[in-house]
Amino acid sequence: MAEDEVQEEKPQPKNKMMLIIIVLNVLVLGGGAAAFFMGGVGGGDSNTNKKDMAEDMMMEFDGPPTLVSFKPFIVNLNDAGGSRYLKLSCEVEVPGEKGVEIVDARKPALRHRVISILSEMGYGEVAGKGRKAKLQKTIISEMNTELKAPLVRNIYFTEFVIQ
Repeated sequence: MAEDEVQEEKPQPKNKMMLIIIVLNVLVLGGGAAAFFMGGVGGGDSNTNKKDMAEDMMMEFDGPPTLVSFKPFIVNLNDAGGSRYLKLSCEVEVPGEKGVEIVDARKPALRHRVISILSEMGYGEVAGKGRKAKLQKTIISEMNTELKAPLVRNIYFTEFVIQ
């Protein structure tokens, strides 16, 4: 009889172990399902939230402009002698405080794009009124490409010096 009691006790730890494994699996799967349905892990709601946020920010353009200032850009122009440079200070118009937050978070990447554009241009491409308007459009387009949304509505040159 003592042997029968020993044999009955051995299966119990296996049952406890199985129970622990099942409980852990249920918790892990439940947590994953909760994250999925709340939009945390690849849920389909994140794209619609981005679209709604972009639409909300576009509506903020109706109010007074919100401007974000950039430190001056100083670049060598792409001329044969390499002796000319451009100093450009600007402010960009964005929709409300949300737009300011997004632009501030991406400022280094935006500065990089603007410096890349300016350093590829020569004196003849930046001097003159019509050329400045074209440069404005180019910078706005590049910034919006970097931001992956049309957040920059306008750019205002506050300083434009070619030497």
